[in-house]
Amino acid sequence: MNEKRFRFLLVLLTTTFLLGAFLLSQDWTGQGRQVGYVYDEEGNPLEGVTVKLFFTKTQTGFETTTDDKGKWAAMGVKGGLWYIDFDLAGYKPKKISTTILDYRQINKPIEVTLEKVEGLVVTDDMKEEYRKGIDLFNEGKFEESIAVYSGIVEKFPDAYIVYLNIGHSYFQLENYEEAETWLNRAVEIRPDFLFAHMNRAVLYLMSDRPDEGWEALKQARRLDPENERLAAFMNRWNEAGELPDIAAIEGTYGTRRTN
Repeated sequence: MNEKRFRFLLVLLTTTFLLGAFLLSQDWTGQGRQVGYVYDEEGNPLEGVTVKLFFTKTQTGFETTTDDKGKWAAMGVKGGLWYIDFDLAGYKPKKISTTILDYRQINKPIEVTLEKVEGLVVTDDMKEEYRKGIDLFNEGKFEESIAVYSGIVEKFPDAYIVYLNIGHSYFQLENYEEAETWLNRAVEIRPDFLFAHMNRAVLYLMSDRPDEGWEALKQARRLDPENERLAAFMNRWNEAGELPDIAAIEGTYGTRRTN
């Protein structure tokens, strides 16, 4: 599978895209403004949520966090299709897409609710370590991020989201065997963990195992039938009878891998 298709799969299907040097580019700057709020399931604002924004047209983006009112803001951005990821220790990650209107147009605030991970007690130490692991991953220090995440799962063996992050790190190291092991562990703990199934699909496709990749995608689709990105990708594949050619949908799905 070529590098371009790899990048397409990585951003389209997974929950993580690398920031690194990609933050140095500001091809996303414009005159649009977008604000949003993140709450827990009881409607309480969540502070410290990592919000990653990716502009599909220029394949660049940036990261911000929510304040004590659960608010985040993206000021001075270009209009168009954006992918936005939300991540906070102790909560299931969330991934959305939205169209931001440009200059002189009002964008309705985006409200997102994060679901708490069942059975996981999140301590301040865990939050700090989790954030450290994310920072190391974004800096391309994958071995170090694995060490940090491994320390977390030693103390919290049911923290299946952290197993996913370890799988991400091994994936970036192109150690697909270890990545698969950790993704499988996440599914063993939580069989309905959508993102683990989506990441396994990418792993299988990268390993030239299309049949297993398709099955993983179908499982993910059953878990989240409203997922627009997943549905679009599967429809393209189904129509073509093979993996979609990224050139045919350039501009619709922005992708970038930086390391």
